[in-house]
Amino acid sequence: AGETQYLIARNWIRAWKDFVVFDITLLTKDVPPPGPIDNSPIMEEVNGEMTVKSKLFSGYDYETVSEPIWKTLQQWYGGGPEIPRTVIETGFTKRL
Repeated sequence: AGETQYLIARNWIRAWKDFVVFDITLLTKDVPPPGPIDNSPIMEEVNGEMTVKSKLFSGYDYETVSEPIWKTLQQWYGGGPEIPRTVIETGFTKRL
């Protein structure tokens, strides 16, 4: 409990995984770098301020990474915005 996870838009994570050959079937393909982290697909403007969209689904709209992973990816690729969330334990499950 109290651990911080960072949301990253699924489409950027997918592009990054393709680039680093996360899937062995892509080994023969020349995949370009993913570019800066782009969390805009999971953000929206509400009353003049950018906020995380409601009704997003983990694994479909976004994935979460630990703080050290977020800091490393952000240092290497730039972009954002940073979307930290505190993990809350409820019984045997954890949720953001």
